[in-house]
Amino acid sequence: MTDGAVRPRRDWYHPSRDADGQLFQEFQAKWRRGNAAAKAAAEAALARQPLQPPQPPAGPPAPDADWPPGYDTVLLSYIREHLPELGEEEAGALVEAARRGLLPANKAVIRTRYLHLKDLEPRFPGFSARDAVLGQPRLLRHSAAKLLKAMALFQDCWPSDPVGLLMPGMGEALLRDPVGVAHRLQALSRALRSELGVALRPREAFTPDRAEASAAFLAAAPYELEARVAALVTLFGRGDAAALVERELGVLALPSQVVDGAVGALREVFAARGHRVPVPADRHVGTPEGAAEAARDRAYVTALVVAWPGVLEAAAVLGEEGMARALALVRRAGMRSRREDLDLRYDGSGSRSRLLADVAARPELLEAAVLGVMGAGGGDEGVAGARVQGEVAERLGQMVSELGGSGGRGEGEGAKAVEGRS
Repeated sequence: MTDGAVRPRRDWYHPSRDADGQLFQEFQAKWRRGNAAAKAAAEAALARQPLQPPQPPAGPPAPDADWPPGYDTVLLSYIREHLPELGEEEAGALVEAARRGLLPANKAVIRTRYLHLKDLEPRFPGFSARDAVLGQPRLLRHSAAKLLKAMALFQDCWPSDPVGLLMPGMGEALLRDPVGVAHRLQALSRALRSELGVALRPREAFTPDRAEASAAFLAAAPYELEARVAALVTLFGRGDAAALVERELGVLALPSQVVDGAVGALREVFAARGHRVPVPADRHVGTPEGAAEAARDRAYVTALVVAWPGVLEAAAVLGEEGMARALALVRRAGMRSRREDLDLRYDGSGSRSRLLADVAARPELLEAAVLGVMGAGGGDEGVAGARVQGEVAERLGQMVSELGGSGGRGEGEGAKAVEGRS
């Protein structure tokens, strides 16, 4: 029997018709030949095109990669002529967006699609093509028909807010997945209302200056958003979590595990006894004194996070060691400022309490130090460290002057945040 011949039904292999085993051996030989041929074909394909490591997704094109010399002047004059409702700064913003590859390459397409978006304004109350394009320039890369369909679909799924008013802040994410964005907003609104008693205000939460963060935030699954809200309640309590979310909804962009690790690092660094100072045996957390001290540490970190929500992201990036370096940078900035009042402020007994009180009263001190540690590549030595120390010392001096020159031994605004801490 040949391999290419069609085998009739009576020739199908069955043990009852294979007393001597010849038929089975014939089938087995055919299977071996087929497997060998498949293996050879796979090896040949692999030899022609070897496996490559996975490549990251391509980001936006580099600035000026395909930008002809003088094209910015040509495009700017074209926008001024054909889109007169855009001001000088707005036209310049569109040119800069085109330079970064966010707009179509053809200037006539830019004009046509902008006018098509203008035609959608009567259909959606509050929609402004000008605001939408300035907030989300990538919208001009899509046709008005696609945008019309996405906006109508989103409005059906989320009737709480006019979709036209949301386009400047979340138009790109809405265009990509209108139903998914609506479901995420519903889950987030339900979680905020039930867990924190806070109403979701998308227009205030998703603004054009947070477009990239909003897109990443709206990519999370609905159940993940609910879990993040519950995690904030567990870590900070209902009242403080509500204050934190009302101040900065962007904290929900961080996964629960990241927030948990960041809070743990902050509690270690800003502990009243000092960073990594051993706990005495008679003051462990199981004793009333140790429990009260741990509660004060938690309350301090909560107040700091509410005052500056960005400290969570900073702690997630720098970790415990990085935040300890930032706090040490604030202390050294006061000690080396060549001002007698600041030099005394962080010297002697109670210096750590005053340091923590100053950070709680002026979180911008810690923010400047964090930026300095990040800019120095994880360190604070050298020119970058000296520059940041000077900036922190200047802000610290302004704070002391506002307090009436109380100097090193006085109590500042942040004393309430560390009341009872040693």
